[in-house]
Amino acid sequence: MKSFFKKFVNGGDAKLTLIVVGAILFTAAFACQTGGDTVPSDAELQALIKETTSDFANAVETEDFSRLHSKASSDFQATYTAAQAKNAFSTFIEKKQAVLPSLKNAASSNASFSKVPSIRQEKGVNVLVVDGDFDSKPYPVKFAYEYVWRDGGWKMLKLVVNM
Repeated sequence: MKSFFKKFVNGGDAKLTLIVVGAILFTAAFACQTGGDTVPSDAELQALIKETTSDFANAVETEDFSRLHSKASSDFQATYTAAQAKNAFSTFIEKKQAVLPSLKNAASSNASFSKVPSIRQEKGVNVLVVDGDFDSKPYPVKFAYEYVWRDGGWKMLKLVVNM
């Protein structure tokens, strides 16, 4: 084995070097997933949904949607400004005393899915679709979220919250 590595390192056998380099590249190509081609595990889904809901609750509480906006996908950011997102959810802000307890409680409970989470294709891009609710108190929190795979992770594409 030592002689194998010595030959490889010292460039003693060009054919052997090409085979080893080719094997490394071949393995690396399959090991590096583009991502976003499978539905995440339940634990990963719960964490993602809770984070989105928590970010939304924070935006409603502070009346500042810039953090939620900055964490969203570039697609969402290109469609809506933080001010437009704030305007779209103005009803939540107006009624924040009533809705914040439920939104905050949602982050500490697990979501139930109304449909099995799935991946759909849109213009050649994988979109993760999750619909469901949190059995939160005093009001249940219903959600329909969509995420797109960007920069090595799922980024929020669509945010619909009903109470």
